[in-house]
Amino acid sequence: MAYMTYGFGYDYVTNNYKVVVVLQYFVSRFEMVEKTEVQIHTLGTNFWKSIQEFPFGGVHVEQE
Repeated sequence: MAYMTYGFGYDYVTNNYKVVVVLQYFVSRFEMVEKTEVQIHTLGTNFWKSIQEFPFGGVHVEQE
């Protein structure tokens, strides 16, 4: 199972708008985060940049 969170922002250093996506993959029966992956898209380009995936040992918490 995976959850996706995303955001949109402006990078004043490069004068570009960017979309950031954070994907969290879970070990379903324990609801523990197995790994987290971050991808960034700069508007006006045709590709996504992936930041190296990394392990994460937290527990997903539902917000109301």
